[in-house]
Amino acid sequence: MYDDENLKSKYKIEVKISLDKLKAFLQISEDENGLPLTQENILSILKNNGVTYGIKEEVIKEITNNPLIKTDILVAEGKPAVNGINGRVIYHFDISKKSVPKILEDGRVDFKQLENVINVKKGDMLVSIIPPTEGEDGITVTGKIIKAQSGKKAKISLGKNVELIEDKNYVIAKADGQVTFVGDKLSVLEVFEVNNVDINTGNIDFVGNVVVKGDVKSGFSIKAGGKIDVLGVVEGAILEAEGDIVIKNGIQGQGKALIKTKGNLITKYMEYCQVEVGGNIATDLIIYSNVKCTKKVEVTGKNGLIIGGTIVAGEEILAKKVGSEMSTFTDLEVGVDPKTVDRYKDTISEFNKIKRDVEKLDQFIDYCNRIGINNLSEDKKELYIKTVSTKKALSEKLAEIEEELSELQEIIDSSNNGRIKISDIAYAGTRIIISNSMYFVKSPIRFATFIKEGGEIRVLPYK
Repeated sequence: MYDDENLKSKYKIEVKISLDKLKAFLQISEDENGLPLTQENILSILKNNGVTYGIKEEVIKEITNNPLIKTDILVAEGKPAVNGINGRVIYHFDISKKSVPKILEDGRVDFKQLENVINVKKGDMLVSIIPPTEGEDGITVTGKIIKAQSGKKAKISLGKNVELIEDKNYVIAKADGQVTFVGDKLSVLEVFEVNNVDINTGNIDFVGNVVVKGDVKSGFSIKAGGKIDVLGVVEGAILEAEGDIVIKNGIQGQGKALIKTKGNLITKYMEYCQVEVGGNIATDLIIYSNVKCTKKVEVTGKNGLIIGGTIVAGEEILAKKVGSEMSTFTDLEVGVDPKTVDRYKDTISEFNKIKRDVEKLDQFIDYCNRIGINNLSEDKKELYIKTVSTKKALSEKLAEIEEELSELQEIIDSSNNGRIKISDIAYAGTRIIISNSMYFVKSPIRFATFIKEGGEIRVLPYK
């Protein structure tokens, strides 16, 4: 019989195990010094090579019945570990909704989108939390257990007026109000409404959203944990918000107004004010104001005009007109997060101050050395020792600050992504700054896009 012939033939049988130990293969070749191709011999060789799990007996039977010179015959297969599934959060409200109004072509603000507020009642379910699953261990062809990773718990940060019901894995509202994210924290914010902010209300410091139906008068302030909506005018006042600030009739700053928000700023116009915005700015007019914006500044309404002051944006500035026929000095700066620029300036100031202090200490140390340490009074000797110790500490601090300045300078130098787009005209007197490069507009330029390439600012057609 064929099987008898098989027993007369001799074969070299080798085992190859994959790097992940999940597969074992046979390499079979004729060898007069080898062994007969029997199931017993194959199983013995597999065992001698440590292969004990997932052996494919049908494959071995087929090999012995139909001997062929083959390589990479899959003869054993392990079981891969199956990691658990991470937990997840299901929101029972539309987290993509944004109540950010648009500025129309004629400069008016469309407030209809403000109706997109997500209102909830006390006890409403806000979030369901799906628990993670356990992993399933695997095993190699050599019988070794492969430990599986269990899924990770879903993370959710909770803020004001929400509560986690742990035994049921969901989050509820603890108060009536607007469900929103303040930073990364899920919160329910209640709304504070007033007609005007003036002597009758005093300053406002509120955890949620603030709505002013009239004006915010000079000398007063609003601090909100959520949004601020002003339907009238903001005079020389201070507004600070974690969320968006929307001012329907604009800012008449009088050189005193300070507007700060981690969100977006929407306003009809801005005059003589200081502004710091963590998101985007949309307005129709900016006059003699100092503006810092992390993302984009759009001055694209009916006027679309920037005159005077300094406008700094991390990403982009868009305007129709910049400056004036009188060559009003106007700074436009993009390409670096204003927070990085401020940090750089503050660090330079700190460096210079410490350097001056070290120079003063050096003067005293030099004086003592000229006189001779042994000739100093006991009080002066003690002061000398303290001065040397202080100088050493300040010198080490200077080295740390120098390293930080170098890192900040590298960030500023490598920033090339900002752009400035002028859809009508940039007058003489306009200064364009993109990261560490500068361009002076000496004569009017129309329909231009300013970008940085190869370390220099280029003027391209507007598009």
